[in-house]
Amino acid sequence: MGDPIEVHDLHVRYGATHAVRGVSLSVRAGEVYAMLGHNGAGKTSTVEVLEGHRRAASGTVRILGHDPGSDDAAVGRELRDRVGIVLQSS
Repeated sequence: MGDPIEVHDLHVRYGATHAVRGVSLSVRAGEVYAMLGHNGAGKTSTVEVLEGHRRAASGTVRILGHDPGSDDAAVGRELRDRVGIVLQSS
C-alpha cells in the first residue's frame, strides 16, 4: 500500500461548473495536511470526495488503499471504521 491519502488529477463538476480542476496530492503516514483557499476554491468538494460523500467526475482517489467512491459496501464500512470525520455542521 502507498501513502494513506493519494489523489491524482481529481476533477469535480456540478453541472457546467468545474469546481475542482486537476488536484493531485499525497499525505504520508504521520503528516498533517491543510487545504487553504478562498470561498469557492473547491476545498469542501475535494474533502467530500475523500470522505466518499461525493463522486469525482474524473481522477483517482485512494484512502488507506481503497477507493472511497466504491459501490462495495465492505469498502465503505472499512473506511468509516478507520477514518475519523468531523463535519462542518451537524
